[in-house]
Amino acid sequence: MKSSVSRLRTVVARALVWPAPGLGVALWLAGCVNAPPIRPATVDLPAAYDAAGADLPAGALDHWWLLYNDPQLQGLVDQALAGGFSVREAFARLTEARATRASALSRYGLQGNAQATGEIRRTDYVSAPDLDVPGLPGGGSLTNLFAPNTNKTGNVSLPLSWELDLFGRRNTARNVGDADLAAARFNYEGVRAMVAADVARGLFEARGLAAQLEDARANEHIQRQIADIVRVRAARGLAAGSDVDRVESDLAQTRAQAADVAGAFDASRRALLVLIGAGTAPLRRLTIGHSEVRVPDVPDTLPGALLIRRPDIREADARLVAQTGNVRLAELAFYPTITP
Repeated sequence: MKSSVSRLRTVVARALVWPAPGLGVALWLAGCVNAPPIRPATVDLPAAYDAAGADLPAGALDHWWLLYNDPQLQGLVDQALAGGFSVREAFARLTEARATRASALSRYGLQGNAQATGEIRRTDYVSAPDLDVPGLPGGGSLTNLFAPNTNKTGNVSLPLSWELDLFGRRNTARNVGDADLAAARFNYEGVRAMVAADVARGLFEARGLAAQLEDARANEHIQRQIADIVRVRAARGLAAGSDVDRVESDLAQTRAQAADVAGAFDASRRALLVLIGAGTAPLRRLTIGHSEVRVPDVPDTLPGALLIRRPDIREADARLVAQTGNVRLAELAFYPTITP
């Protein structure tokens, strides 16, 4: 009976001792698990697609508004990119991403603060008569015993510490910072492209409304002349009073249409002023010129090549890389931190 109990105790002791190394190995292997790799997207083109001609350079695609050869469009786009509120906000986010990246990497460098202290202490005693007392230091004089005393002390220290990067935290943090910075840069480029497109759309719309306004005012002028003629004819008995009422109604309707077009034209100009960062400027500052728009040729290139140049898609890809790096940083948080 005693031997059975002894064997049972031995088995239990071994069961309690041996799992410890196995548990440590299991935890070590679990810490080595990496985030899943990012698989690049593949798009299969249809077999019937055939691109003819030469591709436009990347610069022409990035500054597509220059292909219109429109000086007013180029000037408005330049003003919008320089002073537009959306562009400045995106640039501020880009600056913030740069600062965040630098701050995240600084924790892995040398850490320390220089400290300096100083102290001057002077002790003054009340003067006493010059008495000679046997046995006192300084020749037995009380005056020498109570002489002023000055002590000066100083201390300068520079404590330094750093983290030993044994598991790749610094490289992972740098990759995350680079991806976040790239995403902010692509967002900035996307905002610039969107602002340029809004300016071009607003300018072309304003020009169309300007042409409609000219037609509406010309119709109003013609309708006014017709109304004057009908009034004269009615005064001479050559037209009925109902004809006068009809032309007066047509004239009022034409005036209302011209007023609607004029309001839409002013609203389009105000929208353009807001886009270029001059929303409070008077409307007369923006003169809509009449110029023939030459539609540029469509670039002969693969649709996929144009698709991967879109800033929003490139931003999403950079965000994915950053989030994958954050997953790896969360895994590395289970590793010990070694600071000398």
